[in-house]
Amino acid sequence: MTLAIEKEISKVGTETVKVNGFYLHSKYNPLREAEQIAKQEYKPHHLHIVFGYGLGYIVDALIKEFHFNEPILLIDPLMDHNYIDVFNPTYNRFYSAKANDIAKIIDMVDKLSTYSTNVHIITSINYDKLFPLELKNVLEIVKNNHYKQGSNIATAKHFAVAWQKNLLLNTNNILSDFTLGKLEKEYTAPVVIAAGGPSLTKQLSLLKEYRNKIILICAGSTINALIANNIMPDYIVSVDGGEPNARHFESLSFKKEVSLIYGPTNHYKVRDSFEGKGYAFIPSVKPKYKDYFENRFSKKLPLIHGGGSVAHYALSIAKYITTGPIALIGQDLALTNDQSHATGVKCNKSAKDLPTSKKVLVEGYYGEMVTTTQTLKIMMNSFNEPPLLDTERKNVWNCTEGGAKIHSIDQLPFGEFLEKFTNEEAPKIVGEVLDQSTHIEEEFFNTEINNYNKILKLLKEGSQVINNSIGLKLTSYEVNKIGKIEKELNNLYKKYSLETLLEPIFDRCSHEYLPKVNETSVESNLRAKNYALDLYTSCYQQIEYFIEQLMSKENKTI
Repeated sequence: MTLAIEKEISKVGTETVKVNGFYLHSKYNPLREAEQIAKQEYKPHHLHIVFGYGLGYIVDALIKEFHFNEPILLIDPLMDHNYIDVFNPTYNRFYSAKANDIAKIIDMVDKLSTYSTNVHIITSINYDKLFPLELKNVLEIVKNNHYKQGSNIATAKHFAVAWQKNLLLNTNNILSDFTLGKLEKEYTAPVVIAAGGPSLTKQLSLLKEYRNKIILICAGSTINALIANNIMPDYIVSVDGGEPNARHFESLSFKKEVSLIYGPTNHYKVRDSFEGKGYAFIPSVKPKYKDYFENRFSKKLPLIHGGGSVAHYALSIAKYITTGPIALIGQDLALTNDQSHATGVKCNKSAKDLPTSKKVLVEGYYGEMVTTTQTLKIMMNSFNEPPLLDTERKNVWNCTEGGAKIHSIDQLPFGEFLEKFTNEEAPKIVGEVLDQSTHIEEEFFNTEINNYNKILKLLKEGSQVINNSIGLKLTSYEVNKIGKIEKELNNLYKKYSLETLLEPIFDRCSHEYLPKVNETSVESNLRAKNYALDLYTSCYQQIEYFIEQLMSKENKTI
């Protein structure tokens, strides 16, 4: 695209600019126009994405409007070819990205749009006419991120109790098992990752034929499809903490030749199906778990990147354990042949059973348009985004031969991959037989319950201090008392790793009790008291409910 850029002097003497005949600022009074736009567009506690810099008037005016150190992300196609100069303001939360750097934009939006930060897009004057395709890309990125963030919030809330329970009941397993670090770069053999998409079925005959020449990693529930075809993997990766995941494994039993690779919040019953020692890791989204196991138990576990599905973790694990070539099969991420999964996978559904509103079209493996769901689309995008996006590793191929196209991974027919990279038997590192009970020890279980009760006592004390406070503002004595309680609580939360259980409450309270613009001291004091009371009361109820679930006859496992 050829761009003709002309600078002019406005009616009030301030410089303005015109691109291909379109003014990017007022030709009368650019500064006043920018101030009006900034006042109208500013939204407290939002990430502001400004599409179009021009001469910077709107960005400068917007920053002056900020009250709460909000982040601002500038994207301008004119930056791509150095048509304009961006004068980075001294504002400490100013970020910029070129419009053609999609990976950076995705990464920046993901990092800056936290649970408590909404996103507001401001399209500068005439940029929608000059760069409609680039604007469309930005809007799509923000839309996908909004859906992903919403899904993350809902998932964290829904699984808070289950994940915390799995962490507790997996602790003895993890202490008895190997760390995944034991397998770091131990293989040079080719690794095949079998996911449960519909296209897996057509690859099974080749998988059988070359089985002894590869290391086979199975992604979670795919195991039932493999077993139905008499194929046994070397490793099964499992990260899902829900009951449905446990049901995939409830009737299965594996000798030491098949090893489980899992994270702390994986459903604790899955471990019972494995005779041999497993390998434990920490999902990179839960770095505090790494500190928990290192500080409390001196157990060092590696951080592994994921992206919302077990297949993402499986890919990261494959890269972690081998320097050899890696193939993905069954990674459809689409409703191939009107099915959600391969034959034999227990959660397989017909596309006809899914509402039309949940279906979207994406580019397919062969360049055609294929039908998928919004959830699968997010999983597909995760392969193309940091941290899974890997431009350095050149020996990873998508050999699914169907489904959606993963743009960041080269494609190769599965038969060609096997013929090219397999020439001898791939030796498997066989683990040891587990010589301890995989159930948590009763002494440790009871100790944790006592620790949780200590936290409940502190939360109750904090609530009583606030409830007994007479004025709108806490006295210095009450503030000091709350401060001591808060310090002790934070130490206990960290020591006993309760972040998963309480994270939804922390996020909700931080979002609901944000300060208002021009807030009075009375409003500020009342907000602070309501925030603290809500936080303590909600945390108390959540932990109390968690203890009840642990102590119930149905759930207690010792």
